[in-house]
Formats: sequence, structure tokens, C-alpha cells
Amino acid sequence: MKNKLSTIVSALLLSGSVYAKDINIVNGWQMKGSDSGFTNMNAFNKSCIETIWSYDTANNRWKAYSPNISKQNIINNNTSVMSLSSLNESDGFWVNANSDCVIDGNITNSTTGQETTVVYSEDFSSNPNFISNNESIIYWDDIEENYYAESIDVSSGIGKYVGLSPTFKYITPLDTSFSIEFDFNPVKPDFGSYPFISFIDNNIFKIDGDKLEGKSFQVVNSYENQNGKKIRFNTTNGVTEVVSSITTSANTWYHVNISYNHISKTIDILILNKTDNSIYLKIDDLNGDNLGNFNQIFIGGWAVPPKYGSNGIIKVDNIIITK
Repeated sequence: MKNKLSTIVSALLLSGSVYAKDINIVNGWQMKGSDSGFTNMNAFNKSCIETIWSYDTANNRWKAYSPNISKQNIINNNTSVMSLSSLNESDGFWVNANSDCVIDGNITNSTTGQETTVVYSEDFSSNPNFISNNESIIYWDDIEENYYAESIDVSSGIGKYVGLSPTFKYITPLDTSFSIEFDFNPVKPDFGSYPFISFIDNNIFKIDGDKLEGKSFQVVNSYENQNGKKIRFNTTNGVTEVVSSITTSANTWYHVNISYNHISKTIDILILNKTDNSIYLKIDDLNGDNLGNFNQIFIGGWAVPPKYGSNGIIKVDNIIITK
């Protein structure tokens, strides 16, 4: 296998089959190359990437990199594999991806000149160690390998449906730029119950009536009217920053990319329909002044009277947070 892959790499490079600038990635395994190389692996810190492999001919060993923290730990603990930290312009490399995406071949460092860091990643291929207050409707689906969340409308009291990730290092928007990617599926939209994914400060998090305290921002499949559901992006104190112009399609996967620049205090949002990679929503330079700190993910929802509907369901997959 080693010699075969090395031969393929050499043949591709000799034939000039390398890529400049954007590198188109498709689901599955593929051989790629770059005419400029990568001084670090920042460009590959995307939720679509499972692993990157390159053969080191000097040491006769494979090198590998993954933006998924658990996978990278496995690589680091494997004595037969070296950690991949850069790629020369002459290096061919194998990419294993879980979906189609594009890698910017010009990215070597972040906009501040510092390397980006993966703060949290989860592809739900193994137990994510989320804490659920109701595992019958808020749970890790070990068959489909994603996270399932259901919110049930109520006629009295408060319905709380909470799935909490492990905590991670604080993201502080005051002085930190960050990027978040995840896949979002509005499996069953409902008029009256709106499950969501929210990024929270676990030290002040609580559900108080119809408010979620400790929230930095969230993405929710909310309502426009009884017939149509749209994706909303809400920030601290429930301020709605943006609502999509078109309704979502039930049981359809969307890829969400949220980027925040702490210098300009602006947010860019790109949402793609994964069925055909078409743009569902693209908006740039949202005001990010009121983003709060966060160090945990909340997948679930809550409901308060009056009761309008029955239940809403979402699924979430392939989360990656970098700063």
C-alpha cells in the first residue's frame, strides 16, 4: 500500500496534476496537491475533513492530521504514524472527507498572523458524552451517528429539553475571532416548538421562563407562519440578527458556517443545502457587538404555554469550533 500510494503521488506530481488556490473536496477519499503548500494545517480545520495523509519519504512513514480532536489524539498516540503539521508545495496528499467542500489553497495563517486552534470538535461517530435531561428525546444516535433533539409543546408549565456538550476552553468575542461549522437537519418543523443549537456560558446558563440566560448565540428552525419554517440566528438576550428568506425543507441536511471577526466585531453566515451544495443563506458583516462568551453547546429546546403545535425535531452533526 505504501509503495503504491507513493507511486501515485509521484505520477500526479510529474504530470502536473496539482491544484492552485481553491481545492475542491468531494465526499470520500481522494488525492490532492497544492502549488503553494501549507505552512500549517489551518486550511483543513473544517467539519468536512476527516483526515489528511501524506507520505514522508525521508522517514519512510505516513503523516496524518485531523481537525477532529479525538481523531488527532489517536494519530498522536500511534507510534507508526507521524503527526502532519505542514505540506510542501511538492507534496501530494490523501484527503478523507465526509462531505463536499472547498479548501482555500492560499490559507497558511489566520487573519491575525497566528495559527488557528481547534477548540472543540465532534462528529458523533462515538459517544460524545453529552449530558441529557431526557434521553428518550434528547440523545446521541449511535446508528446514524448524529445528535437527536426533540422539543415538545406544552399547555402548562415549562418544557425543558436539554442536551449539553462537554465544556471547552472559553471563547471570548471581545478579543478572539472564531469560526464554527456544523450540519443541521430540521427533521420535523412544528408551529409551537423550535429546537435549536445554542452556544452558551455554562457558568450562567439557565432556562428562565421563555428566556435562555447565558446564551451567546443560537441557530433555530423557527417559524415564519404556520406553513413555513425558517432558520433564525439569535444573539445574546434573544435579539434576532437574521432570518432566512426562504423556508427550510424537512429532513434535509444544511451545512452552517459562522465566522466572527473580533477586530471589526462582525459576523459572516453561510448556510448550504447539502443535497446540492446550493446557497440557502449568505449574509456578511452582521453586527456582533452583543455576542457573549461561551464554553459549551446546548442542543435541545424549551416550550411555554400557550400550546400551538405538537413537537419539533432536529439533528446536528460534524461540529467544529476553531479560533
